[in-house]
Amino acid sequence: MREYIFVIVTVAILLIIALTVFLKKMRQKTIKKLVYSRTFSERGVFEGDTVIMTETIYNPSFLPIFRLDMEYYVFEELKIEGYEASRKGSMQYCISRFNLLPFMQIQRTHVIRCKKRGYYKLDTSSVYTNKDNVYFDAPCELYVYPRQLDMNVPPSPVNLLQGDVTTTMRLVT
Repeated sequence: MREYIFVIVTVAILLIIALTVFLKKMRQKTIKKLVYSRTFSERGVFEGDTVIMTETIYNPSFLPIFRLDMEYYVFEELKIEGYEASRKGSMQYCISRFNLLPFMQIQRTHVIRCKKRGYYKLDTSSVYTNKDNVYFDAPCELYVYPRQLDMNVPPSPVNLLQGDVTTTMRLVT
């Protein structure tokens, strides 16, 4: 009788190990089939304005994927609300966690404040699986233009500037 119990327990353990290995391999294959994209709501904005970045992910397989962490970097000059940069001068490391059922599509939006003018292009995102990264091409670009000048305040003429102080007194030489 004890021999039968030992055999049944051994078979159950081997079956659980085989099922775990099979599910990990299927998860890796399913992750490689995902469709992921990012877009900005505007092509160009002015410095200090906000823009919305939309992430879209689609699971085209019949297997669900739980706890999928999409990792990407965003320039520090594009401040994402709710994220804190780890240190000054570095890019912001962002993670979006998704739980996808079969044939499910999710759209997630992030509000971004543009702090500095420039051209910003985000290229790839990645998902870490077991021992390697799976990269997704998700290009999106944003032009941030210089801050608009207030036309109601006329600028001072250049010949009235003396150092860093505006003066009305003329220099006699």
